Amino acid sequence: DEGTNADVVWRTEGGHTVFCEVKLSEDEFGIAKDDDRHRHKFQDIYLPRLRGRIAGELLEAEAFFKHYQLMRYLSLIAQDERSHLVVLLPRANAALSPQLDTFMGALPKEIASRVHVAYVEDVIERLEHAVGLPPELVVHAKHLREKYSPATDS
Repeated sequence: DEGTNADVVWRTEGGHTVFCEVKLSEDEFGIAKDDDRHRHKFQDIYLPRLRGRIAGELLEAEAFFKHYQLMRYLSLIAQDERSHLVVLLPRANAALSPQLDTFMGALPKEIASRVHVAYVEDVIERLEHAVGLPPELVVHAKHLREKYSPATDS
């Protein structure tokens, strides 16, 4: 309702909703300007969703705007304990690590346990070796490796 878009969203058979943010080449998570529009959304939308679930500096405007994209996702998963966030990125994209580490370190355990970092290389590896995966999907996984992990041997 407030305009947050996820790259992929799926529901599991167990009723869990998973929001996935994919960062293949971007070197930062989205931030926001400290302007009237964003302050309004912060006060009227995000604080009510997060208050009582998140504490500390992440609920201060400056930190919130610094981690704006991630905090928007957090506001989605904080409302339902069956919701998760997956951040999918290549290991080689080291530029994202400091921002992601700071963000993850500020989360309470009950929320942090529902935020997962997955690496493209690992996902492709698991797909290539998944038992029972149709052969055409194994070939597709190999093509993904060639495209997104060209420096690795496969």
